[in-house]
Amino acid sequence: MDKMIIRLAIAVVCLVLAAAIASVVIIVVRNAKNVDETPRPVQAITEVCDTTAPTEAVTEETAYVFDIEDVTDAPEVTTVPIETDADGETETSRTVITSRKRKEYDQNSVYIDMESVLQNPELPVGCEITALTIYLRYLGFDADKVDLAKNYLPKGGNAQYKDDLLYKDSFFDYFIGDPFTRGYGCFSNAIVKAANKYLDDHGGGYDVINLSGSDPDVLYDYLAQGIPVICWATDGMIEPEYYESWYDNATGEKLDWYLNEHCFVLAGFNMSADIVTLNDPMKGIIDYNINKFETRYAQMYSQAVVILKDEPDEAETSILNHWSGIKRSVVLLFRALHLHEFKASYLAYGCAAFALSCLTAALMALLTSFFIQSSVQSNNILLTFLVEAPKPIFWLLFFLVISGPLYEEIIYRGLLFSGLGKTATVIGAALISSLMFSSVHGDPQGILILAGLGMVFCAIRHYTGSLWPSVIAHALWNCQVAIYVLIIGR
Repeated sequence: MDKMIIRLAIAVVCLVLAAAIASVVIIVVRNAKNVDETPRPVQAITEVCDTTAPTEAVTEETAYVFDIEDVTDAPEVTTVPIETDADGETETSRTVITSRKRKEYDQNSVYIDMESVLQNPELPVGCEITALTIYLRYLGFDADKVDLAKNYLPKGGNAQYKDDLLYKDSFFDYFIGDPFTRGYGCFSNAIVKAANKYLDDHGGGYDVINLSGSDPDVLYDYLAQGIPVICWATDGMIEPEYYESWYDNATGEKLDWYLNEHCFVLAGFNMSADIVTLNDPMKGIIDYNINKFETRYAQMYSQAVVILKDEPDEAETSILNHWSGIKRSVVLLFRALHLHEFKASYLAYGCAAFALSCLTAALMALLTSFFIQSSVQSNNILLTFLVEAPKPIFWLLFFLVISGPLYEEIIYRGLLFSGLGKTATVIGAALISSLMFSSVHGDPQGILILAGLGMVFCAIRHYTGSLWPSVIAHALWNCQVAIYVLIIGR
């Protein structure tokens, strides 16, 4: 009898919604203060002098602050004219440019029309990020070269001496210097990082593929399929000139930088004329001899990147279709139960139904005290599990106050009550669904109380035509149950 009096007292207190909400806040704050949180240690940044290859654990770019010392010795910006003396070769050139037999294509000539974007005047040494801008705009993105250079291009430098040897970041992974003023440049990995970051911020749907090390025929294969390729050669296809060497800060590998490095978008070829067509960030659309292009491409470490539309394979398509069907079913269910629309008045109806539920529960509790012995124990397995689980506050609030009311109302007041109402009277449908609702909770002492709650929820569902008021009332009721369990005990 004492337990019944306590339950009645709690039901009366819970008539005031503000008191229930305040109790939840107090409990959460109190438990939060009792939690002994161990602060996460801050890892100190140290110099890496080991020349062995590091493990790949870095997933985020470290912010780089431009330092003029990183590019003090960087080459000055020069523009090579379209026509150069001696076919673009320097007096010291020892490169042998020869023709080779190439793969035959159905179309002997391919050209992909795209917009030209020039790097100057904003990016005097930003050909790589400008080439990416050209490519992204070709794909339909409203890409801006300045935005890409500021916010997406990974920048490095970090020049330092170790044992009288110069160390810097790798130009394969970072742009060394500042594309707005003076610097060296970067290769494929840096552009892949910039492209992936940009695409992630703008909806994704594409795969960025690093083709570096590929034979030129691989590049032409993509062109034949209508896919342009970002690639590296030299400005004006002139002979690259060795400029400087340093060691990679991360791996200790020796890196050699050559002057005249330049990045393009490969837009076409004409095998009969031995010509490739490039979208040049410095000059616009321009043709070059294919043999010379292949030579410079190889001298610039055979760097290339493509961006492909992310097409799901057969298994992925099956999964997407499966989930699409589930999504359609859920949408149809929500519309059928009028859960797709929410009105402010539903809050008032829900609170009113909660108050009525408390009065109904009090009456049902009195009846229970006469018909059910107090020695009968509750067998609510879910409630026992939630109380004994780690972080019981979280689980009680999640299952009892959020997810529980929603799925129970969909099942008992949405599907069952509405379905029975087509063949039985409203009262009959409410009675059957309410008895089923109370019986599954495994609480003999609370079976009449829960049945009474079910009748109230059915009434408000029938009166408003929406499940939202009954969901709100149910959530408020479960909220006071959670408070009772946490303060007094199950």
